[in-house]
Amino acid sequence: MEWESLSLLIIDKVLIGVLVLIVGLWLNRKLEQYKIALEEGISTRVRIAERRLPSYRKLWEITQPTTKARDAALSMEDRKELYTRLCNWYYEEGNGIFLSNKTRELYLDAREKLIRDDTSSDDITDYFSTLRSEIKSEIGIYG
Repeated sequence: MEWESLSLLIIDKVLIGVLVLIVGLWLNRKLEQYKIALEEGISTRVRIAERRLPSYRKLWEITQPTTKARDAALSMEDRKELYTRLCNWYYEEGNGIFLSNKTRELYLDAREKLIRDDTSSDDITDYFSTLRSEIKSEIGIYG
């Protein structure tokens, strides 16, 4: 009788040990998969950030005529030229893919205001200033 009870106890402990081992291996595999996915996500974000910075720098340069430091109001011809440069930056140079949703909305709003007759130069300055502030916030300069 004691031998029977001892063998049942041993079998019970072995089964518990095997179960704990299986659960441990399963958890380890899931954690490893999560770690790989996390590293891939971080790697993708880093690659995007590396491309976003020069793209945003170019946009910053293009929007220079919209600063408060300009001498005179932008003429409609100047506005159309800037609109074309912004479209080229966005589509032809492929920089539009790097804009976040918020920055994209600000960019499109500011760009469209350029070609509207009812938008003042001060309003254009404000729209582009807001866009540049968001860019600085996104790349971590402040915010």
